[in-house]
Amino acid sequence: MERTATVLGAPLGGILVAAGGPGLAAAANAALFTAALLSLRSLRLPAGSQAGEPDSPRGPENLFTSLWTGLRYVATTPVLGPILLVVTTLNLVVAAPLNVGVALLAGNRGWNATGFSLVISGFGIGAVAGALLQVALPSPRRPAVAGLRWVAAGAACIALLPFVSGLPLTAVTAAALGFTAGPASALLLGVVQANTGHAYLGRVMALVSFSALGLVPVSYTVFGVMVEHFDLQAAFGVCAIAEVVAAGAALSTRSIRTTTTPRTVPREDPAKADRDRPA
Repeated sequence: MERTATVLGAPLGGILVAAGGPGLAAAANAALFTAALLSLRSLRLPAGSQAGEPDSPRGPENLFTSLWTGLRYVATTPVLGPILLVVTTLNLVVAAPLNVGVALLAGNRGWNATGFSLVISGFGIGAVAGALLQVALPSPRRPAVAGLRWVAAGAACIALLPFVSGLPLTAVTAAALGFTAGPASALLLGVVQANTGHAYLGRVMALVSFSALGLVPVSYTVFGVMVEHFDLQAAFGVCAIAEVVAAGAALSTRSIRTTTTPRTVPREDPAKADRDRPA
C-alpha cells in the first residue's frame, strides 16, 4: 500500500498544483493528515504486554528516556542490531540516488520532469510488483537471508542506473531496483517485528521510521557532496558498495543466518484453556 501511494501520490499532487496551485495541494494534505489523525484516535488497543514477554519499562518515561530504552533494547537483541543497520543503510543509499541522482540524470540527458517522473514511477511499480510477489510466494524459512539477497540484487541495479542509455532502459532498471526493494523491505521489517517484544515494538518501529525519514537530509547532502567532488557515476557506485557491505556484514552474523520464522501457530495448552474458559 505504501508503494502504491508513492506511485499515485506524485501525479495526483501534480494535478492539484496545476488545478489550484500549491495552496490547494497543501489544503488537501492537511485534510488527509486530519483524516489519518481521526482514524488513529478511534483505535482502542491494549497497552499491556503479551503472555511470556517482558513488561514495559517501569513508570512513565520522557522522550529521551524512551529513546534510550529503545536503543538499548536493539543493541542487546542479537538479531535487531544488524537488521536495523541494514535497513538504515538501505534507506540512506536508495533515497538519494532515486530522488537526487535520477533528477540529475534527467537534467543532464534532457529528460526534464517527464523523464524523472517516468523513472520514479518505474521504481514504484516495480516495488509494488515485488511486494505482491512476496505475498504470493511461500514464506522463506530464513527470511533475513532471503531479504539480504534481494538487497544485494538491488545494489547491482543502483550501480547500473547511471550507465544505461536511454529513458526507457533507465526506467526499466529503476523498476528492477523497485522489484528488489519490495520483498527486501517486507522480509527485513518482518524479521524486525517478529524479533521485537510487544512492549518495545513502538520504540523499535520508531527507529525504523527515523532511518527512513529522519536521515533523508543526510543522505541527500552526502550524495550531493560526492557528485560535486567526484562525479555522478561514482556517487551511484559508492551507494551500491555501501549496500553490499551492509548486507555482507549482516550475513556474516550467525544470529541473522539462523533466524527462522514459525511455520505453525503454537497450540494452546488444553489444561490452561479449561481453566480460562468461563463457567
